[in-house]
Amino acid sequence: MRLKLWIKYELPKYNVIIFFILLSLISLVVIIFLDKTDSNFNKHDILVEAHGLVFDLFVFGILITIFDFLRNRKESRSRYYEEIEDLIGWKSEEAKIKILAKVKRLYDLGQRRFFLSNSYLKNANLSDYDLTDSIIVLANLKKASFIRSNLKNVQLNGSKLNKVYFTSANLENTDLSNAICKGTFFTATDLVNTNFKQTDLRRASFISCYYKDINMEDAKLDEVVVDNLNWFESLRDSGANGIENLENKYFINPESKKDEDGYDTYLIERIKTSTQ
Repeated sequence: MRLKLWIKYELPKYNVIIFFILLSLISLVVIIFLDKTDSNFNKHDILVEAHGLVFDLFVFGILITIFDFLRNRKESRSRYYEEIEDLIGWKSEEAKIKILAKVKRLYDLGQRRFFLSNSYLKNANLSDYDLTDSIIVLANLKKASFIRSNLKNVQLNGSKLNKVYFTSANLENTDLSNAICKGTFFTATDLVNTNFKQTDLRRASFISCYYKDINMEDAKLDEVVVDNLNWFESLRDSGANGIENLENKYFINPESKKDEDGYDTYLIERIKTSTQ
């Protein structure tokens, strides 16, 4: 009974290998038949043919194995992608766990670009990942970790990134526009051409970061923690956009100085106007 079930459901999976095995057997039978009908037949001829056949089987076996490996790899990727797509939009812990498991398997298969927009990934651990060119728009990533992750060219615009850890992460060309980054930690982070346009950065921390050509246009900076009393000036010198408008709204309070892990930090506060 088990043999019949195996033949019915499992055997078709190995159709390519079976085809080459049958082809080899048929070729062997034809060669033996021709050798016997040959008047100059010699047992040594069979030995020569056998060596050639063994070599052919060895070569074809390697090729079949490689082909089968690549095919299974492609099928696995497609299956995992379909399973992730079915889970997108579900706001539950179960969906999050399943998505992260599929992402891990795809990553182990060599996948680096992911499409996770509108996904629920609260508290997700995505540290030490290379997510270059991924699209993770309008996702819930509250309290997630991207420690030492490569997020180059990643689209995170409109996502909820409250209290996320971007420690030692690469955010080159990363789009964080219109994202909510309340209390988010940017520590030793590479911020090159990073887009913070209209991003809610209230109570975020920028400690020991590298800045170049970032866009801070209309960002919300209330109670942001920085490690430089001349932070705005440093951003302007690094080619940042939208700094002049921010300086008209905010200032760095020198009296808010604190020592955090060996760094002198200061608080950005909103400039009070006469109408406030």
